[in-house]
Amino acid sequence: MTEEDILKDRGTRSSEGSRRSPEDTADGRTDADRAEYLEGGLTDVTCPGCGVTVRAKKNSPLHTSVQWSRRAVDGCAEFAESRARGEPTALVAGCGRLLDSINRAAWLDASVTAGP
Repeated sequence: MTEEDILKDRGTRSSEGSRRSPEDTADGRTDADRAEYLEGGLTDVTCPGCGVTVRAKKNSPLHTSVQWSRRAVDGCAEFAESRARGEPTALVAGCGRLLDSINRAAWLDASVTAGP
């Protein structure tokens, strides 16, 4: 079962078993609310080192959200170094060059949205 199937299933029945709109989730939020929460403000940022592109946003000066695609993970030099050492890529903190690009985009040219 995919995450989408699970979310659809959660949104189609209340705890009493009655049907609700498939757009509604258990907490009353819609799929559009969820998409906005997960993707709102994300901007494509490309790493100058290896050319991979991720989706990123700055939520605050100290909080950066980055969504890595499989293609980006596979193409990132820092992730490749971790794989070569036999380490799982889930433990890689991120790519330093890419983070520099995200910060530059957020603070110098404002192409990555900074949160309130």
